[in-house]
Amino acid sequence: MTFADDYLAQLGRVSQGAAPPQVRALHLPPDPTPGEPRGEFCAIELEDGSLGLSYVLLDDTLARLREVDRGLGLEGADALMVARRYADGTGAWRTIGFAAANALTRWLYDRAGWRPRESVDSIGAIDPLPGDHIGMIGLFTPLLKRVLASGAR
Repeated sequence: MTFADDYLAQLGRVSQGAAPPQVRALHLPPDPTPGEPRGEFCAIELEDGSLGLSYVLLDDTLARLREVDRGLGLEGADALMVARRYADGTGAWRTIGFAAANALTRWLYDRAGWRPRESVDSIGAIDPLPGDHIGMIGLFTPLLKRVLASGAR
């Protein structure tokens, strides 16, 4: 099994007994202005307001999302079915599926009343120590400096 398969199986199990909200919208970042910070994430919004993000600046993902945005038929779609595209879709559909899975995670956290602890910094309760391995999805340069300064890899 892959991470995507495991993630979606867990979402399916924990959402049993309550129908997840449907997809309200796909939100894409604005076109970048030269020299300005770029919007790097799209968001799937569910009917209850839950949001899930997915990175869009790999390859031509953002351009492909812009091309197909109007014809996706996401409004009113079953969020769990859209999320399944993370495991069985390709290209832009995998990106949309991952965002939908993240939105469902937010919805489940809210249903359970779970709130993360307050944090005073960007890596929360992680206290990297020498010899630790810290994994990142994406390169977060400000975090990288702090992790490496701790002696972690």
